[in-house]
Amino acid sequence: MKTFYSIVMAVLSILGCVLGAGFVSGAEIVAFFCKFGWLGIMGIVMSSLIFCIGIYIIFRNCKISSSNDLVNFVPFCQIFISATMFSGLSSMFDNKILINFVLLIMLILCLCFGIKCANFINSIVAISVILILPFVINQKQIAFNFCVRTHGTFIVYSLLYGLMNIVTSMEVIKSVTTNKNKKTLAWLLIIIFVIITALQLIVYFLCMNSKSQMPMLDNLSGVLLAVYQLILILAMSSTIVSSSVGAKNIFTKILGEKANICSSIFTGCVILIFSWFGFSNIINYIYPIIGLVLLLQILINLVSKRKNKHKNAYKSCIKMQKNN
Repeated sequence: MKTFYSIVMAVLSILGCVLGAGFVSGAEIVAFFCKFGWLGIMGIVMSSLIFCIGIYIIFRNCKISSSNDLVNFVPFCQIFISATMFSGLSSMFDNKILINFVLLIMLILCLCFGIKCANFINSIVAISVILILPFVINQKQIAFNFCVRTHGTFIVYSLLYGLMNIVTSMEVIKSVTTNKNKKTLAWLLIIIFVIITALQLIVYFLCMNSKSQMPMLDNLSGVLLAVYQLILILAMSSTIVSSSVGAKNIFTKILGEKANICSSIFTGCVILIFSWFGFSNIINYIYPIIGLVLLLQILINLVSKRKNKHKNAYKSCIKMQKNN
């Protein structure tokens, strides 16, 4: 029973992180998949596979980043992801100066509590999205407009989107997969793959012909719109906290373990500054780069790991020779 509960909580935590504001608003699905017509469906499946397989390989065979790495781009990617959500969240209110200040204080407090706070918000978001989508489908007419565009770039978009989701949820995944054996992790990722793919396909069909920045809000009204906006706010908050926890942890290592509050304040202020780039601009132009940067980070770490392996082998040989 305890194992079942831990798996359910792990699934909800990862789902809530991946199905963040970009998903709930429909902006990510439109930007990455809808423009490719029916190929976008293949792209969604591919991105989910890349996300799940990537997690399995990374967390069973090698670390994304460590204190020994010469270069670590991951926290900067996480800051940009958080800044996107911060920008989108503040844009929903009229008094941006006041709301930015309030959001900054709330973010700093959440960062002080760490990954447990992120997992709690993520679980609420996941449950809310799953419960609300059937009602949204009733309000919207699904359009099956399978226009074919001969773009091979949908493969690149799928790869980068899958990798970007790993960056977003990395700290959450670390926290919920600790001490999980290979079999449990594999089943966890299979469940995640099925649910994420299904939910993304639903949003894909609902947003196919939309030109709006937040397509999922187009045809909603009344109580349903208010509820969905609340879920959108929660989704943005979950992505902000989940992504920025990773960056904050890196800064804490640099400043020292006792500098938890200082690193939280520093991370929050940096996110606020980068949020001025704007919600749509970061999703359209910087999000694809984030996936590419993660791929570069993995390659750098693999090369570094190989060099360290040869270096340790050389030291062992020298030591043996001296002993002989």
